[in-house]
Amino acid sequence: MPSSAVAGFKGYIQVSTDSGSTWSAISEQKAGTLRVSQDKVETTNKGTSVSGSMVQKERLVVAVDWSATIQGNLVSDTVQNNLETAALAGTSTYVFRFMRYVGAGNRYLQGTALVEFEEGYPMTDAASYNFTLTASGALTPGTQS
Repeated sequence: MPSSAVAGFKGYIQVSTDSGSTWSAISEQKAGTLRVSQDKVETTNKGTSVSGSMVQKERLVVAVDWSATIQGNLVSDTVQNNLETAALAGTSTYVFRFMRYVGAGNRYLQGTALVEFEEGYPMTDAASYNFTLTASGALTPGTQS
């Protein structure tokens, strides 16, 4: 059976500085990672968690969080400059879309995040950026037409 894996180069991250009216791809992306995590509390009890001679742990999700990193080549353009400005201000949040090409539609996950950044200047390679996004709201799915 042939693989239905999605090629990594088909995914990319967009940013909106106007609450989602206009979208721009973050230029020169080389890699990106989206991480969704859950905070859980253990709710194991003697009344319902015992199965035979074993205790089965029970958990309840109480919060969902997400973060992302984006790496790429550093260039002087409006989108990268806006992200750096947001990080330096410490208060700005932008809306991000994590675009994925799966099946017929262009699916994405979208959320608002705070921005941090690093820049690298190696002697033998291109200058690079590393943006770190920290959730400032829910991550919601959608389909772009």
